[in-house]
Amino acid sequence: MSQNTTNYYFAYGSNLCPDQMQQRCPGARPAGVVRLEKHRLTFPLHSRKWGAGVAGIEPHDTEYVEGVLYELTDEHFELLDRHEGNYTRGVITVRCIERGDLEVMVYRPDTNGGPFAPSDAYRNTMLRGAKAHGLSETWIKLLKSINT
Repeated sequence: MSQNTTNYYFAYGSNLCPDQMQQRCPGARPAGVVRLEKHRLTFPLHSRKWGAGVAGIEPHDTEYVEGVLYELTDEHFELLDRHEGNYTRGVITVRCIERGDLEVMVYRPDTNGGPFAPSDAYRNTMLRGAKAHGLSETWIKLLKSINT
């Protein structure tokens, strides 16, 4: 990536929350709701910060993951790299209603351990973000159903 270019980032965990994203990446702009086909939401990592499980994604034939697309600069990604210590940044294809299929950046967990139940605080952070960005009622119900 070249310096100061804008790139898209797929947020599906606590980074769904606009307040958290603004703290981590000031000036990051949401760019739409997206869907990652043939993947499912998991909780494969235990976080010291949250004291419980944190979100990941893994391939799955019949499921999908909803999330938010953010426009980020290279500097934003450098900041996120520091926050996402147990995740590796890579490229994935998501489906955006307004833009069609897009190749975007995503952070995937370094391990497929667990599962570790998320804390109430973590799940509620995801829910706040999902509601703030207008993710589907189906997805919000799924998030509400996650055992903590």
